[in-house]
Amino acid sequence: MLENVFAKERSKGRSKWMFPLFSIAFACLLYFFLWLIYSPQSGTYKFKNIYGEAYITYDGTYGIPYISGTTNNAIAFAIGYSQAADRLYDLSLHRAMAAGRLAEYFGKEALDFDRYMRSLQLSKVTARELQLLSTQNMTFLQAYTDGINEYAKRLLVQPIELLLSGISFEPWSIQDSLMIFKMFSFSLSEHWKLTALRTVIAHKWGKQLAERLVPFKDVTNGLFESIAAIDPSDIPLNKIDLRLKYEQVRDTSFEPVADPGIDFKFLKSLRFRGKIDWTGSSAWAVHKSKSANGKTLFSASINGAHAIPSELYIMSIKYPQGPNLMGATMAGFPLILFGRNEHVGWSMATSFVENIDLYSVKVTTDLRQYHYSGGWKNLEVSEEFIKVKGKKGVNYTVYRTHHGPIITSIKRYTTPYHSPALAIAWKGFSETDRSVAGMFRLNWARTTADLTDALKTFDGLAATFTFSTESGDIGLWTTGRIPVRKSIRDSLYIRNGQSPENDWREFYGGEDNPHVVNPRSGYISGCSGRVNPLNEAFHGIATTVPASSQALRSHKLIASILKRSKELDRSHLEIIQNDVADLFAESILGKLLAIVEKHKAFYYHSDSEEDKAMKRVLGVMPSWTSEMKSDSKYALLYSMWHKELSEMMLHKYFVDEGEQRFAAENFFSDYFLGSLVNNWVEGKELDSEYCENSQNKGKQNKCVHNVVEALVRAHKKIVEKYNSARNWKWGYENPVDFPHLHLSSCCLLKFLYHRRVLASVLLPPYIRETHVLCVDTLSLIHISEPTRPY
Repeated sequence: MLENVFAKERSKGRSKWMFPLFSIAFACLLYFFLWLIYSPQSGTYKFKNIYGEAYITYDGTYGIPYISGTTNNAIAFAIGYSQAADRLYDLSLHRAMAAGRLAEYFGKEALDFDRYMRSLQLSKVTARELQLLSTQNMTFLQAYTDGINEYAKRLLVQPIELLLSGISFEPWSIQDSLMIFKMFSFSLSEHWKLTALRTVIAHKWGKQLAERLVPFKDVTNGLFESIAAIDPSDIPLNKIDLRLKYEQVRDTSFEPVADPGIDFKFLKSLRFRGKIDWTGSSAWAVHKSKSANGKTLFSASINGAHAIPSELYIMSIKYPQGPNLMGATMAGFPLILFGRNEHVGWSMATSFVENIDLYSVKVTTDLRQYHYSGGWKNLEVSEEFIKVKGKKGVNYTVYRTHHGPIITSIKRYTTPYHSPALAIAWKGFSETDRSVAGMFRLNWARTTADLTDALKTFDGLAATFTFSTESGDIGLWTTGRIPVRKSIRDSLYIRNGQSPENDWREFYGGEDNPHVVNPRSGYISGCSGRVNPLNEAFHGIATTVPASSQALRSHKLIASILKRSKELDRSHLEIIQNDVADLFAESILGKLLAIVEKHKAFYYHSDSEEDKAMKRVLGVMPSWTSEMKSDSKYALLYSMWHKELSEMMLHKYFVDEGEQRFAAENFFSDYFLGSLVNNWVEGKELDSEYCENSQNKGKQNKCVHNVVEALVRAHKKIVEKYNSARNWKWGYENPVDFPHLHLSSCCLLKFLYHRRVLASVLLPPYIRETHVLCVDTLSLIHISEPTRPY
């Protein structure tokens, strides 16, 4: 009897949970069914709209849309529809970032970033730029906008990212697309962050330390030879007035402002975790005279933020009245940013040209005026309201000077001269920025002249474009409008905004900018970094970024192949593109080992198994080829050694743990650490204050102590973590995560929306997220998008 009672109770308990479980399962199946209907990943789909008919065929392997149609505007509609079907979440996120609305979705964590973006006032800037677009371009953008909104209107259920993050998709507008492109253009202008960083260090500890930690001269200190993307012999300087303009620029002394009004906390707040973070792309072009098949070769590696889904959106477009395009863009923008048509191919990389200046301005206590030219000018003032998820919204006041918007929060001070505000000047903030119109012209370019004419119109977008054309030309062109300054050093530090002498009056641009077409070498390596040689022409345009080791590595690989084979083919470009050798490791490792060998007797007296194991490792380290392969034990030891050494430096200046981490992550560039190591090998700076910390205080040879101690710590941590040497793999210690900003934290969906891969690339760790390799006169041969979760 009791058994029957218990059986009935168990049956009741099961019945109690059966209905909710079946309901959840049914809801999941229904959602998945509707998602399949409205998010096609394969097959061909026909769209008929007011602009004509369009067809989208999805590649079954990667889900790449191949779009064609009866009119260009019908295709624009299909591009918008396809992007919305694949990336509705990204559309919402990119728009929120550009508009300064991330706090609505992420809470107070994103509030500083929103204040910063609201200060830039991209909505007002792009509203003025709408007037620069032709009727034809406006109609195209409107058709694209209609396609996005049509998909959103048809959708019965929101994508799971929007449902779980609480984001409600709002109707799209043309201005949303322009704001996203403007944000992308601004993100490529990285030089001003170095300016801010250098000024903060100079204010706290002096110019000498600032210019060593954040260098602006090409001081290689014997690490490796100087290199630039453009050879001096290829620089066209034919105009007398242009030559005179450059000769006016001099490397004269320049004193930083007394108080920059910012600190390291502000510098760290400039970036919100997540997207629109370009780690530096690369491109290579080979002239037909150096090509095995007599045609130009072109290869590009595009590196964006690590995220799911990918930062880039790849698509193929066949216009009835225009080109056949294939390449990558961003969700929210309809034109190809990196890619090719049947006539030309191109890619862009961060150029670090000095196209942005920071100005220190003094404001009155009522926050209505700022000091300028011995008097007072009125500030442009506007009020903003920022919504915050789960919290009460906040009011934010935006201020603007004639230089540009103020990007630091202004507080009510007791005097008008306390802690100045910081204004930022960029040609992209003006109403005359023609970059969007230039991108239309670039997509439709047919000849070398068409392509270069399009690049000359990019005012705000400052990048290094590498290109190749069907006619056999290759080239590199730096875009953007860059102010002409009196001194090279004018762009190194925050400038005094009170003096009219520091105002912008004239610009480089177009033909003035560094460029080369068909260089004598027969090839171009367009890696991120310095585009022009120092102590030559173009001072004050791109002088503050040292030559990159990646650029030199590419040049060496190409030169060695040409010496061996006389010509390059498609396989050679793949080797160059996927090369993982670290030239800095190659140049510095032997010197670090020499320091340890010379001074280890002062520190080691035991015959422990740990010391013996470390000595065995050191015995074979010199044979390492400096390739950062995921299964390399020596790459692991070197990278850990480098990390530990970095964390032991600069403690005298950066006291708390957060600042020390900031220093280790930002200041140990090839040139700073390399110059120190070279001096240590020569017996110089062995007791440098850069090396002082709590462990070596009062000791002699502090820097040697750090080198040896960093090696000991690195070896000990590796042994403790991985035990057997068979498990020593660099990839294990340096995995690369591809997170989804919302769903990575959801345990049930993390397996779909979070990827971790073993890195096998140059330091600092990043992976070539999307390869677009264009060869044999611009035929696309390989596309990979590993971040796609489908």
